[in-house]
Amino acid sequence: MPQDLSDVDLKAIWRQGQIPTIFKRAKPQPVLIRVPFAEDNLEWLRDDRRTKPNWNSQFKAWEIPTVWFDSTIKLALIRYRQAYVIQLY
Repeated sequence: MPQDLSDVDLKAIWRQGQIPTIFKRAKPQPVLIRVPFAEDNLEWLRDDRRTKPNWNSQFKAWEIPTVWFDSTIKLALIRYRQAYVIQLY
């Protein structure tokens, strides 16, 4: 269900750290994903793909290609049973 959220609300969602947050930015920027800390996050996000996600230290999040957006949402729901998805329009 779409919701209009303020910048303050979006920042709170991004910083919370308990629920994965997937942020699809404007092209050509990669998707950002924040997930709760786990030793296997890199392997989990990679999920048998040829390329590796990159760590973005500025946002403390993983960068993934835009084409991984839908499949990463599915992976997050399987692993965490919930996720925030932020998509610009």
